[in-house]
Amino acid sequence: MIQTKPKIKPYLIGAIVLICSFVTFIATSGDIPVTGVGSVRGLALMKEMAGTSVPYEVAMESDRPTLIEFYANWCTTCQSMAPVLDELHPKYRNAIDFVMLDIDDPQWMSVQQKYGVTGVPHFTFLDRNRQVARTEIGRVPKNIFDRLLGELSS
Repeated sequence: MIQTKPKIKPYLIGAIVLICSFVTFIATSGDIPVTGVGSVRGLALMKEMAGTSVPYEVAMESDRPTLIEFYANWCTTCQSMAPVLDELHPKYRNAIDFVMLDIDDPQWMSVQQKYGVTGVPHFTFLDRNRQVARTEIGRVPKNIFDRLLGELSS
């Protein structure tokens, strides 16, 4: 008689994988950053700022310089920039209009095309005459952002 090794049933392997995945998830879930890149705090802050930003149409009629931030809720870099902008906003809110436009909202497609938005976050700095003074894409260090806003507001 030929002896064969017992076969492990596929459902048993699946159950083991599922249990291991669950244990790994539980063991590492405490490591999720609260204020790091792509954080829940950054997303909540970004949504709050978008809700209180100057409407695009109002900013285009204003005689103040404007910062347009093109963002997306799923963008972790956008989320990580939210605390930086939130911290700088009080310093410049009386001199610069802050506008936030969600690239996933189809109503902003023509505005995205106008300013050549190909990635997010995309920051367009407009002078008082609505001319593009500068464009920055991606993560911008706070000190550089502060300097750019200072130049725009003068």
